[in-house]
Amino acid sequence: LYLDYRIINRTKDELSVLMCAAPKKMIDSMLDATKQCGLEVAIIEPNISAIARLLQRTEEGILPTIIVDIGTSTTDIAILDSDIRVTGGLNVGGYTLTLNLAKKMNVPIETAHQFKVLNGLNPGPRQARIAGALRPSLEKMTNEVKRVMRYYTDRFPDEKKIEQVLIVGGGGNLPGIGDFFTNELMMPARVASPWQTLNFEGLEQPAKQLRSQLSPVAGLALIKQEDIYD
Repeated sequence: LYLDYRIINRTKDELSVLMCAAPKKMIDSMLDATKQCGLEVAIIEPNISAIARLLQRTEEGILPTIIVDIGTSTTDIAILDSDIRVTGGLNVGGYTLTLNLAKKMNVPIETAHQFKVLNGLNPGPRQARIAGALRPSLEKMTNEVKRVMRYYTDRFPDEKKIEQVLIVGGGGNLPGIGDFFTNELMMPARVASPWQTLNFEGLEQPAKQLRSQLSPVAGLALIKQEDIYD
């Protein structure tokens, strides 16, 4: 494993440290691919760190927040309060939802994907079956969010109360997912929309359906040079 850490809080009696570990094989393969493209690697960081930077720059007056990054096969969770304070995750993602939907409705993967992105959790004629197929995996996500919240509250009892949930990643394209998280967590939840506040300097913005997936890229683009070469 490659290991790295960053001090996020320091008091007289203790340090709070954010630590990251990644398999050497995975990182080395990325470094090799970058080298073959003739590029130099400036920084390697977890998706959730880049997303946190993006939200801090684009969410006006950001409150203590839970970030839920729903990827293809995994979901990463972080509590953001000036910095990332606690993280969690599970091996459930957007493709998991599609697989469950395909099995439940006995349809091909491609058809299940269409049901997911077009119907999602919104009301409709097929909605009971679609929502029933999606709910088990979505509940695993919200249960993990609750676990991370409990840990944060126990570990940092004097910190500010968590105020909202921001959803990013490809899974954020699921219609109705914000309302589902709001109802399950009893807390305001929505899909983050940072793109309107970014300056593309004449470049064309990515297609709407791809924006949630590109949040880590946007977050990396916002990194300051001194954060790389400090």
